[in-house]
Amino acid sequence: MFNLVNQPEVLMTRSRSMKNCFALKTLCLMSISKFPKDVLNIVYAEHIYPTEELKWRNNMPFAQSTHIEGLNTNIQWYSKPEYVSNRFMHLFSLLDCHHLLTNARIKCCSTGIVEAGIHSNAWSKVARQTSKDGKEIISSALVDDLIDKQRNVYAQKTFSNEVETAMTENGDLEEAIFCKLIREWYQAEDEPGIAALERCERRLNLRNWLMDKIDIGKFPPPGRHVKGIPISGAYNVRALGSLESENFFGQFQDLDPKGSGVLRPDDVSTAISTACELTQARFDPNRVFYMNTSRAKVYPVKELETNSEHLDTRNYVSK
Repeated sequence: MFNLVNQPEVLMTRSRSMKNCFALKTLCLMSISKFPKDVLNIVYAEHIYPTEELKWRNNMPFAQSTHIEGLNTNIQWYSKPEYVSNRFMHLFSLLDCHHLLTNARIKCCSTGIVEAGIHSNAWSKVARQTSKDGKEIISSALVDDLIDKQRNVYAQKTFSNEVETAMTENGDLEEAIFCKLIREWYQAEDEPGIAALERCERRLNLRNWLMDKIDIGKFPPPGRHVKGIPISGAYNVRALGSLESENFFGQFQDLDPKGSGVLRPDDVSTAISTACELTQARFDPNRVFYMNTSRAKVYPVKELETNSEHLDTRNYVSK
């Protein structure tokens, strides 16, 4: 100690550890990296959603908010037709109403739509009871056994007015409301003679039920199921030309003596020729004879000409 005091050139140094201060960006990254990835995905999606939604809506072929005259509501759209850039046109698709109806029957009678409050036992109870006049409301084979799952008549029977009334009496109100929504929606898509405004209202009633309590801007999105209803692809649609082809080949069933629509090879050419003639006659607006093209008698029947002088028989009388 004496030597250190008397020797000024010798200095006692004390080592100090210097702490490096991280940049704010680095500190934020260190904190964010501790969050789960699913939480980060939600935060990022909600951050960019307003901008992406605006860009998506700016490219829509129709207005963002649509007002239909006669309906006291403005409709917000959450889908749009696909745009084909190389052809400079939108690709419009047609809803496959038949398969949507039959698939709804299968879903309701098998597992139900529990997330939406639709239970399959509501249909099972109706199948075990009879109407006031002692008639069967719906067969248990259609509900419990689901025979012929793609039969349109059976699907319409599943959501008929009689089934809806029985469900209301049983206290199954959610299922009764769903029956009415599905039935009126399908009638709006399939039956002729319904006013345009009523068609829109029936379609929107089902759409409002599907969109109820669904927040489009909430993440994560519903995914492959919305209210327990499976979504197949982006849209449940079919090509515009496939329905006409199905109707054309469906006429083979009327030409087949067995009624199965399966023809022998030597009968195919004759069947195609006959189907072409029938289709052409059905869609000819200027035909001078009556032809039943629908089961529903809603359109006025064109009266036959009684005066033969006004008939053009060149296409119907062989020379």
